[in-house]
Amino acid sequence: MNYREEILKLENKENSGCSGALVPGIIRKGKGHKFIVFGLNPAEAKDDLEGFFNKKFYIFDPDDEEASNTRSQRRWTKKISDILPADSQIIQAEMIYWTSQNRKSLENLIGKLDFGNPYFDLSQKINNDLISNNKDALIIMLGFDHIDLFEKVFDLPELEKTINGQNNKRLLYKYKSNNKFFAVRHPSSRGLTNIDKEKIKTTLESSII
Repeated sequence: MNYREEILKLENKENSGCSGALVPGIIRKGKGHKFIVFGLNPAEAKDDLEGFFNKKFYIFDPDDEEASNTRSQRRWTKKISDILPADSQIIQAEMIYWTSQNRKSLENLIGKLDFGNPYFDLSQKINNDLISNNKDALIIMLGFDHIDLFEKVFDLPELEKTINGQNNKRLLYKYKSNNKFFAVRHPSSRGLTNIDKEKIKTTLESSII
């Protein structure tokens, strides 16, 4: 499945009003275990307005060396790497591949994030294909604010356990009967300490079969 081609085909058919979209891809080529890391959707950060993005409806592709070398992407890769086991291979993915400032602004542009929405449906078709092609990967959702979409899309069962960190902050959710799926505290969360990051890493390492 050509993800870029499918995204552009839908965008050309039904203009989203978004500035761009992301194609899922590898952001760190480690030799360790493979992780597919999901966010809600690509953010429209100020850095993303660098010369590379001065295009009508830009497509960000992590496999493209020019794209993955922007300031915002280098910073984002570092944040994700800080909470995953050393030398992991990291695949950047999104629940929705179209850009916005936040969930509210995204829904104002493309509609409610649910099945039947063409942007939502194509994103899940891409995600199912991505996971099918990386059957050995652990699946991570960053942050707890949009965990409703993560659980709905992947039909996740009830939680098996919650891992807490310093000051009893929730760090990680593990799902019962499906040991591939985790929800992890967002690496940009205020107050996330180095001790917390190490606890997340250790928990994920212990889940690798």
